[in-house]
Amino acid sequence: MHFLAALEIVYDMVMRNIDIAGHILKAHDPAKVLLPPPFNTPESGSPGSSLLFGEPVHNNTQQGLWSHNHVSCRTTFDPTISGSLDSIIVSGVTNDLDPMLTKSEMIFREGWVLDYGEGERRAKRKLKPYDGLGYIDSKKAYYGLPMSGPVTMRLPWDGFHVGSQTTVGSKAKNWFKSVVVCEVNEERDSKECKLDNDMEFTLGGQKANNVTYMDAVGISYLSKKICVNIPIPSEAEITKNETDGSFGLILEAKATAPARLKDGPCSISHVVWEELSK
Repeated sequence: MHFLAALEIVYDMVMRNIDIAGHILKAHDPAKVLLPPPFNTPESGSPGSSLLFGEPVHNNTQQGLWSHNHVSCRTTFDPTISGSLDSIIVSGVTNDLDPMLTKSEMIFREGWVLDYGEGERRAKRKLKPYDGLGYIDSKKAYYGLPMSGPVTMRLPWDGFHVGSQTTVGSKAKNWFKSVVVCEVNEERDSKECKLDNDMEFTLGGQKANNVTYMDAVGISYLSKKICVNIPIPSEAEITKNETDGSFGLILEAKATAPARLKDGPCSISHVVWEELSK
């Protein structure tokens, strides 16, 4: 009976066109939720530590407790109910190619390519006669070479308490705490693209420096680090979407090496960002 009562509430919200996801999130505003400290406290200043673990609360009445900012994510992996990376891409990609087909290097002159890695493609071909064993598991990613040019994304503000003080040109560091980009989790050789050395990232119109791989449980694959923390430059600015009035942070990523497809192009499969609670 309790289950039916919950369904009736959901039905009522749907009929009244209430944003259910937003309603639930705002009822659990991370700025108001206090947490116990993590079992393994990260080292002070470690890349992306606040996004992964939160931060200790600094006041006399709540000593020993931690809080967590709102975190947003977009991905190329399937299945995805919401939060597809396509939804934040502004320019610089091509999506109209079958990921199951092997690509020539010339294709990458048209932009970043939504594709499978060779290992993933081989696995899917083997499972095709068995209908993928009955479930969706698709590890796609956007792959790019220097010839692909930049891919531009707009990271929308998904947090809470946006006030009238938000204006175009406001410093991004007042709103966004950190940005993380992850490559596809596949094993390749030593010549493959390294996100920290073989890519350039720009945030809010400013080049990001000190891009560093993150080392923590849950963000590695076969002991291989796959996510980098991108510090937000002090002069980076937010921008406004003239269509709906929302604001966000522009992220631009460009591969600088390797030059050849066979060496292992750069890839982007997840983009995660942390928003400062207001």
